[in-house]
Amino acid sequence: MRGLMSMLRSPRIACLLGSTMVAGIIIAARQGGYLEPWELAAYDLTLRFQPAPARSTPPIVLIGITENDINTLARWPLTDNIMATLLENIAAYQPHAIGVDIYRNFSVPPGQEALDRVLAAHPEIVMV
Repeated sequence: MRGLMSMLRSPRIACLLGSTMVAGIIIAARQGGYLEPWELAAYDLTLRFQPAPARSTPPIVLIGITENDINTLARWPLTDNIMATLLENIAAYQPHAIGVDIYRNFSVPPGQEALDRVLAAHPEIVMV
């Protein structure tokens, strides 16, 4: 008995015994669910301080009309009706701005009213 008491007075043994007891208490508290509110708060805090995810889409999208597109439509310039449909489809994605780099100094029937209606309804559309 005297040998056991002298061993417990040793700093190494006392630290080992104390740390084992503290670890056992923490494991029991965690298994019992007593530490869950603090764990969730720490998790929320780490999520708050994470950097924002990088944008997966580029901020600018260019849409071009190719020679193949013109051959498919079998006419140039595009009619006002085709332009109105095209601009409506693009505007449905709610972009901040739509720039149209097609010079049109006159109307190309049919569909002038539809094109005028689309341009009036969407101020984000900028024509050349």
